[in-house]
Amino acid sequence: MNKGHRKLSKKFVATIIMLILAAVGAAFSPLFRVNQIDIEGNRVVAGLEITRSIQSDLSIGVSMFTFNARRAESQLELLPYVLSAHVQREFPRRVVINIVERQPAINVRLIVGGYALLDNAGRVLEIVQTPNSELIRVLGLSVDNFIEGRYLEAESINELLELSMIFALYDFVPETLDFSNPRNIIINHGNFEIEFGSLYQADRKTRYIIAILADTPVDRGFLNLQNPNQPPVLSFTR
Repeated sequence: MNKGHRKLSKKFVATIIMLILAAVGAAFSPLFRVNQIDIEGNRVVAGLEITRSIQSDLSIGVSMFTFNARRAESQLELLPYVLSAHVQREFPRRVVINIVERQPAINVRLIVGGYALLDNAGRVLEIVQTPNSELIRVLGLSVDNFIEGRYLEAESINELLELSMIFALYDFVPETLDFSNPRNIIINHGNFEIEFGSLYQADRKTRYIIAILADTPVDRGFLNLQNPNQPPVLSFTR
């Protein structure tokens, strides 16, 4: 190797070393330490709960270069109400955490008392004593396991979630669903009792219910939809 190449190699190595030293210096410089953490998108999950869940990875005073954003996001997504989380660095010293929350969809009554509040995927958001009055109350479901932040383990849970999604398509929110017998789900909507049958042709039967209730001149009655291949059986009580 000639002298010119040796000089260039030495300069190149020296440059790399200087860059590494500069990077290390920046990583530990107080000019690049987190002094502001802003949280956006959270309505249910408290900011304090969010910061506590990631304090081992991200907190005031840590280096902007060394904290593990992906690990912090994974920790946040373990919180029951958090659907997704994104941690963004904004140099020199600000971090923004964007939260997308899960939305409650169903109240499931528990044998031990209270209700499991689920999202539309069946994840338990929280255990409450009083159900959310704007959501369907589900009775008679045989629940095996209910832990906040995990998916509900119960017989007929898949059928419940499927029916809930169909109802949501038509903005149909009955007061209660009774899954004591999944082959004949009982719906109570106002003063109407509806024998829905199984999930066979559930979409079609849901449309039947909405049309019949809209055209019925009285406010109470009984509707039998167990056999969707036959006309609905409607009777009135006073």
